[in-house]
Amino acid sequence: MRIWFVFLVACAPDERQVDGDPRCASLCGVDEPPLAGAYDICSEDSSRTCFEQCESRIAGSVTGCSECLLQGAAFGGPIDASAECDPTGNCTVTGHGGSCTYRADDPADRDRCTRIAFPRREVSCPVLFDDARNCNGVCS
Repeated sequence: MRIWFVFLVACAPDERQVDGDPRCASLCGVDEPPLAGAYDICSEDSSRTCFEQCESRIAGSVTGCSECLLQGAAFGGPIDASAECDPTGNCTVTGHGGSCTYRADDPADRDRCTRIAFPRREVSCPVLFDDARNCNGVCS
């Protein structure tokens, strides 16, 4: 049996994001991962760069155009935190921190192993925008 956990990398907004365009703040700042001490979190520099690129992308555009320019935008990335479980209920999760085995019926032990396999790191996160040429009809 294979169990999949997918979480987005998280980033906290800085003050400029709070005062700027709320669509960019929403794109570039997300909540912390649900498990304290586990999974990567975007660096403040990455979050700030995302916000600056987002605001620059939509600066001076009308609402319909800016909506189009932000459609499909993504910041950060998913974490594939899958676990392999055997028929006896022992599960193993493997990540950048190593491997750990836990009992499938023990959520606290699963969380302990997740923190071992995916210890919290601050990482540089990319921001991706769709090709602006897709908006030529709306932004002309």
